[in-house]
Amino acid sequence: MLTKRVIITLLLGIACALVSVGWLEHSIGSQQGKQGKVVPAKDDQLVKLRIERLEAAQRAYKAAQKVAKGQPFSDLLYQISVRWLHAELDLSNTKEKRVNAYNSHLLRMQTWQGAYAGKAPDNPILSVLECFEKEANYWLTRERQQDQ
Repeated sequence: MLTKRVIITLLLGIACALVSVGWLEHSIGSQQGKQGKVVPAKDDQLVKLRIERLEAAQRAYKAAQKVAKGQPFSDLLYQISVRWLHAELDLSNTKEKRVNAYNSHLLRMQTWQGAYAGKAPDNPILSVLECFEKEANYWLTRERQQDQ
């Protein structure tokens, strides 16, 4: 049976891998035309990696949620949620899909914030979670307002 320390170490390793892939993908970038259409990838391997990256981020987030229960506060869920958001954005070729990706991230942050607020409304961690929620809300609103 894996100890909590081993599980957390594994999750941190997954998060680091996701960050590395995210930075690589971000530096390569997906080029978009003026109509928001993604230029087709020259290599199907890149599309496959984008999908695998999204799926890995989703699995990592769900695993981190399980580990985070009853543990000291960590921003691991936030970091993985942002990786998930970036993976969704890289696969989004329309404004609607980008808005949905930002909205999903916002909902994850609100759910996380709500879980802490229900336990201890005066918990100082709520300030950190509020920061994450406000950032997600800003990103969503900015995306909705672009090109209007």
